[in-house]
Order: sequence, then structure tokens, then C-alpha cells
Amino acid sequence: MVYTLSMDLLPRLGIVLCAFIGASTVVVAEPLMALIPPLFLLGMRFVLAAILLGLLIPARIFPLTRQSVVSGFIAGVGFGVGSGLLYLALPHVRAGKLTFLIALEVVLVPLLSVTFFKHPLKSGERLALLPAVLGLWLITGDTDGSFSLWEIVGLLSAFAYSIYTIALSQLAPAGSVASRTFVTCLVISVFALSLSFVFESSTPVQWSNYAVISLAYLVLAGTLVRFLVQAWAQQTVSASFTALTFSAEPVFAIAMSYMFLGERFTFAQSCGAICILVAVGLVSWRPVLGAGGSS
Repeated sequence: MVYTLSMDLLPRLGIVLCAFIGASTVVVAEPLMALIPPLFLLGMRFVLAAILLGLLIPARIFPLTRQSVVSGFIAGVGFGVGSGLLYLALPHVRAGKLTFLIALEVVLVPLLSVTFFKHPLKSGERLALLPAVLGLWLITGDTDGSFSLWEIVGLLSAFAYSIYTIALSQLAPAGSVASRTFVTCLVISVFALSLSFVFESSTPVQWSNYAVISLAYLVLAGTLVRFLVQAWAQQTVSASFTALTFSAEPVFAIAMSYMFLGERFTFAQSCGAICILVAVGLVSWRPVLGAGGSS
């Protein structure tokens, strides 16, 4: 019983760690974008991660199998397209509303999983959807009901990120974690650098010690650790669990901004954070107690 509990718990803790790391990359990357164009930063981050993976663990990556290439390509396209659409929409949509639209992955992933892969939602996942969406709405300050073309682009970005999350669960048996992650990083880097060449070719890059240290963190922790741990954990946990847990990213991001950047929670954000933590608790509670399975 103890062994089964540990094997169930560790991947879930891995997903929580990934959500925390993902939030930290937002805090690190936000000031960095004033020095390095966003798409170029994204491309450099992932091409350096792919190079490091190839140098550090070549035996786990090469030779690449067809399964690894296909699954890594699908995951890379999902994340790459999501990031590209996000950066295209960013200058035209309020940050709070765009954050909310991207975070609607928390709803899209369960719906797509049920519709296309017939994966029934566990009772905790169904109960967690409402407080998760309510919490995201409160924490991002999304009170504007209007909708524009660029906001549709933001919603399409959430759809692309959903494909990435589902791909990690659906294609889990296809190839090793390291080889799929290597292909994913290559695909994202090619996509981001291509877009950067088109849209950012005239924007200068301002290198500094801060920029190098921040980029190193994004490559090592924000990319290698996060992507490898998430790919490993999603061999066990569902895409719906991952999406619901990742709804806590804004909570972690605001908490770190509070600690390191001097930002403050508003009352609405505090209520939103509580709703999201309740959602994460609901989606985690029954499986941890050994009462998993759909109901």
C-alpha cells in the first residue's frame, strides 16, 4: 500500500514542481524581455536546451526513433504555436485578459480528452473545474466582457498549449522521455527563431551579465528540468490533472512577484488564489488517498 501510494504521489508532486518552475520563468523572463526580443529569447532558450541535452545524455537520445520524432514533433508544434500566438497577441491584449485566455487550457484539456480520447474525468477533476476557472478570472482581473480578434488569437494559443499537454499523456509510451524532449526543444526553437527572423530582425539584443544568468536559468530549470519532469510525470498522471494543477501557475507567479519584486495581492487576487488552491486540492485529494479512478 505504501509503495503504491508513493508511486502515485511522486508524479503528481512532479507536476506541482513544474507549475512552480513555469511560474518562476514568467518572473525571470518579464524583465529580460526588455533586453532580448521575446521570440528570439524563446528560440535561444530551446535551442540551447536541445544542445545541452544532446551533449549531456546522448546515449538516452540517439539514435532517434520514428516514435520519438513523431511524438516530440507534435508536442513541439503545440508548444511552439502556442508561444508564437501568445507573443503575437501580447501587444494588443491586456496582460490580465490574455493570461486568463491562455489559462483556459484548464478547461480545454479535459474537454478535448473526453471528446477525442474518451478519457472520463475523475470526480475530483470535474469538481475542480469551476473553482479553477473562477480563481483564474479573479486573479487576472478579467472584468472586461468585450472580445476582439486578437483575443481570439489568445484563445487559439490556449488551444495549442492544450495539444502539447494532451500529447505528453497520449504519446507517453512513444520513445524515451529524453529523446522526445530533445525533438520537442528543436521544433520549438526552429519555430520561434523563424518567427523572430520575420518579426524581430530589426530589434537589437542587449547582452549583459543579468541577461546571461537569466537565460541560463530559463534553459536549465525552466526548460530542461521542467520539460523532462513533466514528460516523465505525464506517463502516469492524466492531461486533465496536469492542466488543473497548472492553473496554480498565476498563484505561484504572484507569490514570487510579492517576494522578489515587491508586488502586492489585491483582495480579488487573494480570493482567486484561494479558489485555485481549492481546485488543486480537489484534483489531488482522492488519488492521494488511494481512491482514484473515474466515478
